[in-house]
Amino acid sequence: MLFIGLVFYIYNSYYTLQSGQSVKIHIGIANEALDPRTELYLVKKDTNELLLTGQKIWTLRDSDLWYDVEEQRISRSKVNEDREIVKEYVDNRFSNDLYISEKGLIARYKGENVFDVTSSEPFDITLTNVGNEPVTFTAHVVYR
Repeated sequence: MLFIGLVFYIYNSYYTLQSGQSVKIHIGIANEALDPRTELYLVKKDTNELLLTGQKIWTLRDSDLWYDVEEQRISRSKVNEDREIVKEYVDNRFSNDLYISEKGLIARYKGENVFDVTSSEPFDITLTNVGNEPVTFTAHVVYR
């Protein structure tokens, strides 16, 4: 048997937002594969603050951290010695590359992160420059 994986890139857009400016990115439904995933690739060119809104919980590919905007907590799930899953909380510090604000997730890293934005319903993510300096980044959505 031969399985062919389909990957759809919707767009790869380059943005420079001035203070207070924002852009909306529409997230559709992933394809009907066995393990459908939708990912937002966000490559920041600077460490200026970018607010991400549109999800209650943000997760990164290849990370065990959960950024829960509604609960205002960062957590990770671990398996203890008794093989039970336990939730461990991580400090939400403004010095972190990613931290939670009252409005959403703040990204202040320079480089690439891949966010899991898989959903059974379409929705919009808004990226807003909440700093005083321009923020420059590329963003594209991948449906797998």
